[in-house]
Amino acid sequence: MHMVMRAISNNAHEFVDTEASRVTSTPIEKLARSQVLLLYQIIRLFDGDITLRAQGERDIKLLKTWLGELCRIRENLGDSARLEYLSAREQSPVKWENWIFSECVRRTIIIAYAIVGLYELLKDPGCTDADNPWVYAHRWTLGRYLWEACSATEFQRAWNENSHFVITNFTLENFIENGKGEDVDEFAEIFLHVYMGVDAAREFMAPSNQGR
Repeated sequence: MHMVMRAISNNAHEFVDTEASRVTSTPIEKLARSQVLLLYQIIRLFDGDITLRAQGERDIKLLKTWLGELCRIRENLGDSARLEYLSAREQSPVKWENWIFSECVRRTIIIAYAIVGLYELLKDPGCTDADNPWVYAHRWTLGRYLWEACSATEFQRAWNENSHFVITNFTLENFIENGKGEDVDEFAEIFLHVYMGVDAAREFMAPSNQGR
């Protein structure tokens, strides 16, 4: 196990040194580096190894910087969020490839801010972040059939035939009122558990409630 931790530490250190000084020019590169650092942060901050945790804490600022850059290239679904549920479904869908990338950006931003915020809360419950990311709206799409579509044709069909909801931060009231358990993908399930509690979320997603 010690060798594994050392390998993670060395690889993370090398990755940060390389990427922090490299000029990234494409949105895909910015997304990829943020996702890699997020994975390293999850391991280092929550593993329990003191050395890894200290290394991870030093890189929180860098992750927040990279997330800020993602926020600047993100399509934040402002227009869609202002539409009523049925009106949103009637809007013409974007291209499948474009939607997948944009949704990856949106989901990376909100899960990364949530994980960093959780760690900071556990470390110091009284801590207040001067750059609190939750003063802003971070929107993402809840719709399993859209997310799991494997082709442009499947995506078009899912858009026209299945439900999808624009969620702002962790506000799930509209989805719980109008959505179904079958709409929930693995990402959305995380937030549903936090919002409703594990037992209530499981009941909501139970097969007996799928057609409600």
